[in-house]
Amino acid sequence: MRAGLGGWPAFHFSEVLNVKLHLFRFLIALACAASAMPAAAKWHVAGSRHFVVYVDGEKDDVERFATLLERYASAISVASGIDLPVPSPSARLTVFVVDDRADMRKLLNGGSRLVTGFYLPRATGSVAFVPSIDLSARKYPVPLIVLLHEYAHHYMALGNRSTAPLWLREGFAEYLASARFLKDGSVEFGHPASHRWRELLFMEKAPLREMLGDDSRDPASQASYDGYYGKAWLLYHYLATSPERAGQLDAYRSAIASGTSPSEAARAIFGEFANLERALLNHYRNWETVAVKVYAKDLSTGPVIVTELGDAEATILPVEMQLKKGVSGEVAQGAAVTAAKIAERYPDSAVVLADLAHALFDAGDDAGSIDAANRALALDPTNKDALLYKGYALFRQAPTAADSDRAYGEAMNVFAALNALENDHPVPLVQLYRSFVERGLEPTEQAKQALARAAELAPHDRYLQLAAAAMHARDGRIAEAQRLLSAIAFDPHGEDAASQARDMLGQLGMAAQH
Repeated sequence: MRAGLGGWPAFHFSEVLNVKLHLFRFLIALACAASAMPAAAKWHVAGSRHFVVYVDGEKDDVERFATLLERYASAISVASGIDLPVPSPSARLTVFVVDDRADMRKLLNGGSRLVTGFYLPRATGSVAFVPSIDLSARKYPVPLIVLLHEYAHHYMALGNRSTAPLWLREGFAEYLASARFLKDGSVEFGHPASHRWRELLFMEKAPLREMLGDDSRDPASQASYDGYYGKAWLLYHYLATSPERAGQLDAYRSAIASGTSPSEAARAIFGEFANLERALLNHYRNWETVAVKVYAKDLSTGPVIVTELGDAEATILPVEMQLKKGVSGEVAQGAAVTAAKIAERYPDSAVVLADLAHALFDAGDDAGSIDAANRALALDPTNKDALLYKGYALFRQAPTAADSDRAYGEAMNVFAALNALENDHPVPLVQLYRSFVERGLEPTEQAKQALARAAELAPHDRYLQLAAAAMHARDGRIAEAQRLLSAIAFDPHGEDAASQARDMLGQLGMAAQH
């Protein structure tokens, strides 16, 4: 069915351009405000195959939201043909639904309207923060679209599809994030990215000759263009839905995977950029929705288990959110003080004590962290967070211990216990490799395989990918190192990790010339 451009919902594009602004102030304000108030009585947590979702709301609403996310994950699998195994518990994405956007701005002291949520990819557990989402709204709220966009990246990284050029990654994520969830349980892709409509007014600022053709330019700088993400989505939609372009996207991906540069692949498969630009503009002016429907019968969501948090868990949750975001310095000290006070009120809660262990570790108090973790483990020997931060604290103490080798061994015993509880938890695998490197020893083959496996389990953790790439490069596996580095070298959100990856790729390139 055709839809005139004037029929597109007029979302403000500024609401979604930079979802990572002011994260530090937001989380600190959130934690301080929440810890100063009584714990909410209705905090629930939903656990499912791919997600752990914390919501201050009614049980039915929490279940509905988690189920929607599972439908989305399953629909991506069907539509993309990437069938991933069910992730281990620590590999699930944790989503904190923190509050509505008005309250977010209050917590930011009148801060930017741009904050609509954010996603932090980590081997220790990826997290996302979004404000309250009204699933009954006629138009999909922007925070939901942001979450769907970021989860698309998360999913594609797990499917080893993150080495694609920037425009393709972002265009595909926008294509998926524009999903429609139908009442019959099915999911449709291919609808207009309405939240990008105004960006398309500026799409000439992101010419295809640069998006597709300039391999030497850092695409992260292109991401600042007003029209980049909107145009990336439009280009993906055009190539994916136009009959005259059938098969070109697959051919483009295959060419790049075989070693052809993105610019050469684009010119050979898509043709001259000027002609493609005209065709894309025509597609824009004569919009036609070509929906790809994934039927409910083809979706597999699995069970969604919702439980209400007890008083102890609800009270410590603001501190846990702060810790999951990441703290250091005075902020870490403050989080540790707050966690200690809560632990005094709830000395028999393993969850509270494990969060205290985390907070004390971040504050640099290894002995205190170990003590809190031991208290948590005495109550619940299977508490993975307690094992994790006890192991981290012991590991950090090991270099200065009287018997360093023995100290590393004790730390690794704790990580071995964590590994026994969850065989595919990446941290014990990483720490095994580090236990050799930090002592100046050549890692065993088992340790090398452990780091490589950890990188497979957490491909979204950029620094883990850097470590694995460095290991492969030292061992002469240059192609594998370049593959890992290419996935993050031009990530617009990669920051320091992306810069390091580009430097390493340059060094590998120079080494190959000599």
